Amino acid sequence: MLSVSTTGQVAVADLQFYEDATVGVFPQVLQDSYQQGVAWRNDMGMTVSVVNFTGSNPTYTGKVGWSAGTNLRPCNTSMIVASDTAPPSPTALPSDTFGPGSLIIVDLTYTFRPTIATRFMTALTIPRSFYVPPRLHMGARPAPQ
Repeated sequence: MLSVSTTGQVAVADLQFYEDATVGVFPQVLQDSYQQGVAWRNDMGMTVSVVNFTGSNPTYTGKVGWSAGTNLRPCNTSMIVASDTAPPSPTALPSDTFGPGSLIIVDLTYTFRPTIATRFMTALTIPRSFYVPPRLHMGARPAPQ
């Protein structure tokens, strides 16, 4: 939803709406959080960030422009190039995501807690990251022509 912003601006209320929409996309989190006795926001974490790229091919560098959510990416920090198969990291991006313009990153974490065999299994945090180029530039510099 952020990638199709018609203004290129993101307000705190927009981010709150997107976070609240999580339960519509992942309705199982409500049942799971109820079974765990925690608020759904504590069962699943979400962070939205924008990385702005500078440079030219093949030496693009990316820095976090802003980040909002539960596990923030540090702002104004250069992103490290990682393998495309590397696990999600707040300080690295897959090499295929580097390019001109900017990139919206959604980082999700879900804590799986088994309901059976709890003596043998502990909670497992599952991280996932999604990368979407914005249709309008959302960083601090003008959109490329």
